[in-house]
Amino acid sequence: MRDTLSLINGFRGIRGSMIMSKDGFLIVADVKDRTDVESIAAYASAIIIEINRAWPKLNIGEFKMFSVTGDEGRIIFYNTGRAVLVVFLDLSVKMTIFEDELRSAAREIERKIKF
Repeated sequence: MRDTLSLINGFRGIRGSMIMSKDGFLIVADVKDRTDVESIAAYASAIIIEINRAWPKLNIGEFKMFSVTGDEGRIIFYNTGRAVLVVFLDLSVKMTIFEDELRSAAREIERKIKF
């Protein structure tokens, strides 16, 4: 799965990515310019757990993708089926183009996950 993250991270403006279980455990990470991957994973885990708790109450169907945008970047949470792909990106990344890559990566991750 690290190869899938490497492909994602090869896009201009991508700061890193990780795959997490739906209950918030880090499976694999490839995060650039960040030394404390465990802390980042813990924050992402809290968000994933809250999404999974709250999403059904919104009555908008199954969780597919959720993004958080700040002044200097964006975090995408993409449901792969059995896991969540988390991608850290610059605001310069055009989501209409990158979303196709997310879907492709999600299919690849789902194919490789063995739990």
